[in-house]
Order: sequence, then structure tokens, then C-alpha cells
Amino acid sequence: VMVELAARQVPGAVFRRADIRDVALEEGSFDAVCVYFSLLQMDRADQAAVVRRLVRALRPGGHLALATVPLEVQDAEGVFMGQPVRVTSFSPDGVTALVREAGLEVLAREQVLFTPAHPDAAPEPHLFVHGRRATAAAG
Repeated sequence: VMVELAARQVPGAVFRRADIRDVALEEGSFDAVCVYFSLLQMDRADQAAVVRRLVRALRPGGHLALATVPLEVQDAEGVFMGQPVRVTSFSPDGVTALVREAGLEVLAREQVLFTPAHPDAAPEPHLFVHGRRATAAAG
């Protein structure tokens, strides 16, 4: 449904549904990448591998914006919009370390408390990290 909505909003763009772990990404092919809450249902090894792949896909000087729920949990039971989910994440410092270890300079980090607009929702922490891939060294 989200792909259909996006295609209606931006008819000149191409949208597709895919598992980021399986998508071929050419090195240096993106100016920016957004990763919003999509890592939470992957294990920690997959999260680290995906972030590394996305950083490699950025051109030098390219930006990555990442949002997640920063909790020190592995394969925990959770609820998202009334649906049961399994969640794995890192602490706020763990998320920041993950981004740095993948090769990004962290430009900004903000943590907020958010309550989803769902009758059964409880407040949850959200972490937003903005990073930049290092520029190529001058020859």
C-alpha cells in the first residue's frame, strides 16, 4: 500500500517493495539514504551488514538519515500498530557506534519520546542519526 501511495504522490519516480538485504547496490550510487525504523526486525548482524552496505552505496560526502527505537533488546516481543512483532535493536550509543563503524561521520543525533497515535500505544524512545560518508582523499 505504501508503494502505491508513494507512486501516486510522485508519479515520475520509481518505487518498489524489496528486502534491502537482497537489493543490489552499486558503490557510490546515492547522494542520500534514509533508513526509518526498517532495521528493527533484523538481527544485529543483519542490521550492521545493511548499514555497511548502505554507507558503501553513498557517494563520498553523501548523507544517511537513520531513525530507530534505541533499546538494548534482541528478539523481543513487541507490538506495532496493534500487531505483534519481534524486535532487535541497540542502545542509543550502540546505534551511534554502528553508524560510525560503518564509515560515517555523525553530524547530528537526537533522541525524543514519541507516543504513536494508536489506542494501545505506549510512549517509546526514537533516535535520529544524521551521518555523512567521508569525502575522497585529495590526490
